[in-house]
Amino acid sequence: MWDYRRTLNAKYATKDAEQEALADCHLRSAQRLLAALQENGGLYIKLGQHLSALALLPTEYTRTLRPLQDANEPTPLPELEAMFRAETGKTFEECFSEFDIKPLGVASLAQVHRARDRETDEWKAVKLMHPQVERFSEIDVKTVNVLVRWVKRVFPQFEFTWLAEEMNENLPLELDFTHEAGASRRATADFAGYRKTALVIPKVEYVSKRVMIMEYINGRRPDDLEWLQEHDIDRNRVSQELSRIFAQMLYVHGFFHGDPHAGNVLIRPAQKGSRSPYNFELVLLDFGLTFDIDRQLRTNYARFWLSLLSSSTPKVQAERRRLAGLIANIPDELYPILESAITGKSGLEGSDPDNPHGVAGKSRASSLLDLPSGGAEVTEEEQEHIRKVRRVALAVPVCVLTVARYRPSCRRRVCSSRSSTCCGACRGGC
Repeated sequence: MWDYRRTLNAKYATKDAEQEALADCHLRSAQRLLAALQENGGLYIKLGQHLSALALLPTEYTRTLRPLQDANEPTPLPELEAMFRAETGKTFEECFSEFDIKPLGVASLAQVHRARDRETDEWKAVKLMHPQVERFSEIDVKTVNVLVRWVKRVFPQFEFTWLAEEMNENLPLELDFTHEAGASRRATADFAGYRKTALVIPKVEYVSKRVMIMEYINGRRPDDLEWLQEHDIDRNRVSQELSRIFAQMLYVHGFFHGDPHAGNVLIRPAQKGSRSPYNFELVLLDFGLTFDIDRQLRTNYARFWLSLLSSSTPKVQAERRRLAGLIANIPDELYPILESAITGKSGLEGSDPDNPHGVAGKSRASSLLDLPSGGAEVTEEEQEHIRKVRRVALAVPVCVLTVARYRPSCRRRVCSSRSSTCCGACRGGC
């Protein structure tokens, strides 16, 4: 914090020098934060994962914190086996003929090992919760809340209260694997009727509160570009299909995966009998964080995106602001920041009356952080709307509207209930 105070209060000869000094400060602070989060582990790793996926933070933070996605310190195997025996009543040796000591991945709340089922002789993925996470979760949550309030007091322009609220609400669910298993099965059922989809969700074969055993699927991360090239997999197709899948989750089913960082997505070559229309499949892991989006919110959010894709006439600009108020209680003065937050751009033409050609002057680092967190003047219902739109903006790729553009009938269904004041964004679909 004091590093920021010194950097922000210093005098600089040029704007470029100021930006360079601030970038250096971001990097130093991100490195300190990474060390502190890794040292404390558990919930703090989870906090770092959220921050690493927050594209509206300075890139010095997201790049530095990226290792937290799936490269954390593992819990020693004896501790895990003691927990496994307490949960299942059996030892590793009784359940598995082979058990890989080295974990496939280590995350904030759990780690995953490959093991061969003693009865079926098939390889399984065994997800085991870190025993210390549950023991210290309550005090860790309180500590995070205190830190967030302290940051807000020192730097009022940095609004992270919403992140603490998300952790307060969702951590108890993530600490119960039966919730994750239920969400995984629900998502599987949602996509069961699709004749063509690249999505694969590992089948859950056993679950208790702290242990989950799934089918083992071998794949690579989507950011392993060298592997994609070796297997002749088009990374643009991967991006399009991932966007389509999340669009289907959000707009069609209203139930979507809320933590789609690169550590939770695998790519593998399409298997025999695959439903994938391409030469690859997308494996989605870790359904511990999922969200329900009601029909009204997703309809308004779809309409909002359609208006963003439309020519920026005065009528369309007014419609964008009206929908922003409906989906997240965003006042006109904060609308340009919301637009920047969910599009990843500094602003579309006409979004800011004071700058009709764009809002490039708005700081990228503060765009999402400036959204209101609620207060005495904001009702509980309005705060929930704000939280929901943040979830969507953080979890769904920017090109998530692929499904609406891909199939015109989707656009017509979205707009079928529009009023007579239609702005024209639906291209006549009303």
